[in-house]
Amino acid sequence: MKTALLKPLGFAFFLGLALLNFSNCNKLLDAFELNSSFSEDFTIDIGPDDALVYMDQFDIDLSSNQDFVDNAEHISKFTIKEISYIVVSYIGDEGIMGSGTTTFYSGSSQIGDAVVQSDVDFAALYVSGNKVILPVSQATLNGLSDVLKNTMKFSMKVEGLVSGKPVYVVLEVTVDVNANVEP
Repeated sequence: MKTALLKPLGFAFFLGLALLNFSNCNKLLDAFELNSSFSEDFTIDIGPDDALVYMDQFDIDLSSNQDFVDNAEHISKFTIKEISYIVVSYIGDEGIMGSGTTTFYSGSSQIGDAVVQSDVDFAALYVSGNKVILPVSQATLNGLSDVLKNTMKFSMKVEGLVSGKPVYVVLEVTVDVNANVEP
């Protein structure tokens, strides 16, 4: 009699454990970090008859990374480690300099302070391959991190002047992001 009663009880117990285990499948066991770089190309293309000004706007969108998407509901904090660029293409005379402003937006709202750079030697950067880290204020980085928590993206608007023409420059802008993922 005891064994006849214990078999259904044992089965029910193991079935309950299995159901409990399956219901907790998407709960994280441990906290971890996600690190990734998000890059966009920015092109300055000024012909011989064009004005010496350039302007473009592009998005940094973390939803392009599946790990960030899969863990979005568990991300407690985003940290932007750095925003940088390298010159990946340059056609023009040596010594053409650029000056410009980079502004960050969420929708139509500006985030933090604009970054101003002057006397950027595109040809020298192209030849050297050196990375330029934008001097973004900590307050602006904090604002961008807050926006990422809500929307997972922000826009960058880059505008400025060059000292000569014609010139064709492609800059690869990279944003290095860290996300804390918690159970």
